[in-house]
Amino acid sequence: MDKFLDNTLNFLATKSSSLIAPYKDSNILLQIILLLVLLVGTFFLNRLIGRITKKNYYRIRKSQAGSLIHDSIYPVYKKLLIALIFSFTAEVFKFYNIELPIIEQLYIILYLWVGIKVVSRMIKNNLFKKVIIYSAWIIIILNILNLYSDTAILLDTIAVTISGLRISIYSIIRSIVYFGVIFKVASILMTFISQRIEQSEDLNPTIKVLMTKAIYVLVFVFATILFINILGIDLGSLALFTSALGVGIGFGLQKIVANLISGVTLLLDNSLKPGDIIEVKDQFGTVKVMGSRYTSIVTIEGKEHLVPNEYFISNEVVNWSHSNKLVRHSVDVGVSYNSDIHQVMQILEESSKKVERILKRPKAVIQLVEFGDSSVNFKIQFWINDPQKGILNVKSDLLIHVWDAFKANNIEIPFPQRDIHIKPK
Repeated sequence: MDKFLDNTLNFLATKSSSLIAPYKDSNILLQIILLLVLLVGTFFLNRLIGRITKKNYYRIRKSQAGSLIHDSIYPVYKKLLIALIFSFTAEVFKFYNIELPIIEQLYIILYLWVGIKVVSRMIKNNLFKKVIIYSAWIIIILNILNLYSDTAILLDTIAVTISGLRISIYSIIRSIVYFGVIFKVASILMTFISQRIEQSEDLNPTIKVLMTKAIYVLVFVFATILFINILGIDLGSLALFTSALGVGIGFGLQKIVANLISGVTLLLDNSLKPGDIIEVKDQFGTVKVMGSRYTSIVTIEGKEHLVPNEYFISNEVVNWSHSNKLVRHSVDVGVSYNSDIHQVMQILEESSKKVERILKRPKAVIQLVEFGDSSVNFKIQFWINDPQKGILNVKSDLLIHVWDAFKANNIEIPFPQRDIHIKPK
C-alpha cells in the first residue's frame, strides 16, 4: 500500500511539474495585464459587431450564404472573436521572441470550444449531443493536463480477447466516437445531396427517388467500410457474424427485404411515383413519399396512410394519373315524366359548364339512360384533370347547380310513390 501511494505521489508530482514548466519562465504579470486589456477591447468590439448585425439583420437573412453564416457563426462569434484576438496577439509577441504560453493555451481552448459548439448545433439527438460534448471536453482536459496518453494506455490495458479479436475499454470508447462522427457526417452528406436532387427541375420524380435511394446505400456502405478500416478490424473475423446476419435476413427480415425490393421494382417499372393519385384499400389519395419499406399516401382529409411496398406488387391498385391525370366521372339525375326531356338535357349541360373544375374539352356528355319506374333517368359524364383535389366536391357542386336550375324552371325531381288498395271483407 505504501509503495502504491509513493508511486501515485511521484506520478502526480511529475505531471504537476511538467504542467507548470511552460509557464515558469514566462512573464506572468505581463500576460495577466494583456489578458485584461484584450478582454476589455473585445467587449467593446463585440458590442459594435452586435449593433451592426442587428441593424443589417434583414439584409443578411435575405442572402442564402449570409443566412447560413449568421446561423452557424453568430451564436459563437464572441468566443471566436476573443480566440482570434488572442491568437493574433500571441503571434505578434512571438515575432519579437516573447512567449505568451497562458494566452496561447487560452485561445486553443476557445477554438476548441467554438468547434464543439458548432458541431453540437448540427446534432438533433440530445443524448448523442451530450455524449459528444462531454467526450470532447474530457479529451481536451486530459490533453491540457498531459494525462491523455497515460489514460489511453491505462484503458487499453483493460481488455479481453474474443476469437482472436482484442477488445479493450479504450477501443470501445474510440469506436463509439468514430461511429458517431462518421455516421453523423454521412447523414449530413446524404441530407444535403437528397435536397439538391429534390430541388432539381430536370429530373422526374421516379429518377429523383431512385437516385436518392442509391446514394443512401452508397454513402452508408462507404461509411461502414471506413469505420471498419479505421478500427483495424479484420473482415475475416466477421465471417461468423455475416453468416448469422444472412440467416437473419432469410428468416426474420424477409418482409423488410421484400418491401425494399418491391419499392425499387415500383420505381423501375414506373408504375408508381410520388405525386400519383391512386385508390387503394378503399382510400383515395396522393403518393407523397416512397420509402424503402413503405409508401406514404395522403388522403384529401389529410390522413397519411403508410402502405407496405409489397402490397402494390401483389394487389390491384387504381392509379388515376399513371399516364395522365384526366379522369371521367358521372352523375345520375332523374326527372318527372311531365318534364321536357330536351329542356332537361340543355339544363344539365349548362349546369356542368358552371362548375369550374369540370373541363370544357373534352366537354361533358348528357345521355338519357332509361325510362324508370318513377322517373326519366339521365347521366352526366364529365372530365376533370385534378383528381387529387377530390371527387365528391365536384359532384356536389354539379348537383347544386342542377337543383337550382330545376327549381327555376319548375322541373320536378320525383320520388317513388305507391298506391295502397284495401279490399273490404
